[in-house]
Amino acid sequence: MIAGDAAVGKTLTATPATFSETDGVVLSHQWFADGEAIEGATNPAYTLTSAEANAMITYVTTATRDADGAVVASGPSNELGPVEEGFHIIGQPTITGNPVVGQRLSVINAPVSEGRPQTAFQWYVGDGETFEPVAGATGGTFLLTEDHNRQYVKVVQTSTLAGVSDTAESIPVGPVLGDFTVEQQPTIDGDPQVGETITATPATFSDTEDVTVEHQWYADDTLIEGANGPTLTLDQSHEGAVISYATKGTRTIDGAEATSDRTEAIGPVIPVELMITGQPTITGQPFIGRQLTVTPAPVTDDRAEITYQWYVGEGEEFAPIEGATETTLELTEELRDQHVLVEQIATRSLDEARASAESIAVGPITDAPVELTVETEAGLTGTPRVGQTLTGTPATFSTTEGVTVTNYWVIGDQEIEADGTTLVLTDDHVRQNIQFKSVATRGDEAVPSVSPTVGPVLVVLAPTAKPTIAGTPQVGQTLTGTPATFNDTQGVTVANRWLADGEPISGAASTTFTLTEAQFGKAITFESTATRGADTANSVSDPTGQVTRAPLTVTSKPTISGDARVGQTLTGTPAVYSATEGVTITNRWLADGEPIDGATGTTLELTGEHLARTITFESIAQRGDEEPVSSVSDPKGPVLPEEDQEPSGDVVIDLDGPTAPGSTIRVSVGTDFAGQQVQLYLSNLDRLLGGVTVGEDGFIEVKVPGDIPLGEHTLAVYDANGDLIGWDDFSVSLERPEDPALQDAITVTPDTVQPGQEVVITVGADRAGQMVRVVMFSTPRELGFFQVAADGTIRVQIPSDVTPGEHRIAVYDADGNLIGWQDITVVGDAAAGGGAGSGVAGRGMGNFGAESPEFLAPLGLAILLAGAVTLGAGWRRRQQLS
Repeated sequence: MIAGDAAVGKTLTATPATFSETDGVVLSHQWFADGEAIEGATNPAYTLTSAEANAMITYVTTATRDADGAVVASGPSNELGPVEEGFHIIGQPTITGNPVVGQRLSVINAPVSEGRPQTAFQWYVGDGETFEPVAGATGGTFLLTEDHNRQYVKVVQTSTLAGVSDTAESIPVGPVLGDFTVEQQPTIDGDPQVGETITATPATFSDTEDVTVEHQWYADDTLIEGANGPTLTLDQSHEGAVISYATKGTRTIDGAEATSDRTEAIGPVIPVELMITGQPTITGQPFIGRQLTVTPAPVTDDRAEITYQWYVGEGEEFAPIEGATETTLELTEELRDQHVLVEQIATRSLDEARASAESIAVGPITDAPVELTVETEAGLTGTPRVGQTLTGTPATFSTTEGVTVTNYWVIGDQEIEADGTTLVLTDDHVRQNIQFKSVATRGDEAVPSVSPTVGPVLVVLAPTAKPTIAGTPQVGQTLTGTPATFNDTQGVTVANRWLADGEPISGAASTTFTLTEAQFGKAITFESTATRGADTANSVSDPTGQVTRAPLTVTSKPTISGDARVGQTLTGTPAVYSATEGVTITNRWLADGEPIDGATGTTLELTGEHLARTITFESIAQRGDEEPVSSVSDPKGPVLPEEDQEPSGDVVIDLDGPTAPGSTIRVSVGTDFAGQQVQLYLSNLDRLLGGVTVGEDGFIEVKVPGDIPLGEHTLAVYDANGDLIGWDDFSVSLERPEDPALQDAITVTPDTVQPGQEVVITVGADRAGQMVRVVMFSTPRELGFFQVAADGTIRVQIPSDVTPGEHRIAVYDADGNLIGWQDITVVGDAAAGGGAGSGVAGRGMGNFGAESPEFLAPLGLAILLAGAVTLGAGWRRRQQLS
């Protein structure tokens, strides 16, 4: 923790943290202002300065274990602050003066916040990063000495008022520099002659750090441009001059310059020694009537005048040829059987220096021989293929006297002396051009003759790997061919093609081929043909097995669109099969699974014969002698009666009042229909009940569906041709259950409810998944059909407009049989108007689920159609049986 008065000039004291070990542990201290380390504040006590004004002060102890260097830091101490400003120094003191050895620096006090404090100074010297106080340097000025050379200087101001002190330090100045002077003069050494190099030892300076050196060479008293190195190579421009040198140094840190004295001059510079380096040479043939020419040897001074003198003689005795002083010499009869040489003479007028050199003698001078020329050129015949033999025909020449003829094979860029006139071509010669060359030599003469080029030499084109085929040989599948490889690729083109039973397949020239019916039963091969100029080579793959067909499958079964009602037309969309080539598809319509005679098109007009029957559309695919593949659509129907028909007879339901779901009723259709099959149709529900046979008495018995909604219904009867016989209305209702054996066979929870409240009815897990009807009494009020959950329950909403009081809930199965009943009590006020469960058939379908569409469809139609379908009272005659 830390303690003390948090004000500028006050001293805070820290109690260092303690650590688990003390032996061999070194503690270090660091003070922080607003979380930032205070530079130099590394003791257990710290006197606050104006730099910490308004800051929060903390302290951290760090322990370092000597044995292994492990370091552990404490957490921050308690905070003190914010630091009150109080008396403090504003800004920084300023150092004035030139930081040069021998100069005196002065300090300008930084202002203070108040009063007239006592102020003291301490001067510091360092490398710019770290500083040490200078003993005794506590005044307002500071004298720079050689000890401070290259150092930086700063001053710390301490001002004290009423016992409160504050410190501030200046910005460092420097580095301190001494005088920049020449310490040692330069010297030069060398031979003052053109072509020689003079070397300087540069001057040294009082300072060497950050100093650039410039070299200055002088010819007489003129600075030599471009001579800026420590050496000088003398040339003709320096002749006659004396050479001296000086060094100029520049200290880059402050731009101080110092230039040495010029060295003692050497010279004057004398010209280069006149010499002819090497010998002049004579070119030309030493034959009478020919001309010789001299090529001079190099001379050390290009100012020298060059002259020549030709000599004639034998052995070592040569005499000058009068007047023969040019660069050429015409060989005359007087020189026959003699040798000649030439002397090259160099003379420099500057100092009358002279140098000479003689060529090697040539000769003897004789008549020119017969000119050596080619009479017939060299020739070469043969085919440039590996394994073949080329034959060379040597050239003939104008003379054989003194002539040697040598023959060569020129293979590419190499010449090989021939030991015969034939060459057997091998793999080493591939891609090389071949020539046959004859060279006739006579003395130093050489006359060549080269045949025309034969080549390049090529290998005999042949496959190195035959092509291969990948894929299944089946109609509709794609085969992939890998072309053959050949022993040559340069200048070679490879073409590919597919063959069936050895016959090319038109247009099949890529590396892939999709098999069609045309290849059925055939073996497929893949052929590669390489072409190189006039050369060709081909290679054929191994054959595949005979191409088979993939089994014919249905990819999309047929579909039916249209309204399944007598008088309407259905449209069939045929099935789609996995293949079309060679496939014949026929279609037909079926009623209850039996083909409809003559119905083989894609449309079917529904007639009375189709009433109550389920229609399907079938596609049959036949390919060759394969088994036919059939696909049948989803069923459509059963076919409903035609709407708005005129009845042909009378239908009377033998009832005096309502009947119950699941009951059997007697219906009179007339003895004219005795023994005939008729179809029953609930027109208000758009629901066929199936067919029955009319009795001899003209009556039929009709089973009322157990799931029929309560209310009024219309039963229509149709004959075998789909014609309406007649129709009659009847009412379906339920009586209030009273059977004590079934009381409480169900459980309603709760049994006291509010209007609109949901109840849970338990009917038993053995009925899970079944559809049940829920009715509320006294007056029967249908609450809907519900699917029993896995736990044997259904959820039903009590109508919101039900009258408070005692009511009875009854549950029936899908056949209309009573499962059980229970009384409940409705309390509270009923809502105005109808509400949930108001007796509309199908309420509660949320409990039904999407898995029972076969039950949902007729119930949904009942909701839409109940009471909405009529068959026209104007043409109906009601008859009541007695």
